[in-house]
Amino acid sequence: MSERCSICREWVFFTPHVCKPAFECRFAKGGPIYVDDDQEWETVHGIDAETAAEKFCERYDSDGGEYIVLTCGERNPPTVEVRPQGKEEVQKFRVIGESEPVYRGELVT
Repeated sequence: MSERCSICREWVFFTPHVCKPAFECRFAKGGPIYVDDDQEWETVHGIDAETAAEKFCERYDSDGGEYIVLTCGERNPPTVEVRPQGKEEVQKFRVIGESEPVYRGELVT
């Protein structure tokens, strides 16, 4: 049986589970997503900073239910600031969301 890790939120199918490295993410100011001066860093686990930025946006969209990153499109994608947890060095990534249509066939009798 699978369950989500309480630390990294990844699905755990086998034990022992080891979380991926922790990064801190937030949206950069001046983009399509409103950011106030008190915006806090959110911890996201990923294999690298780029993956953490992508997961941050995916979580933001799915938790909010409005899919704001997805609707920004390629013309005005948000920029995500990412740093390794506990460090000051920041990298910035533009993140573009894509929806993927899924098709399913059913036998007609």
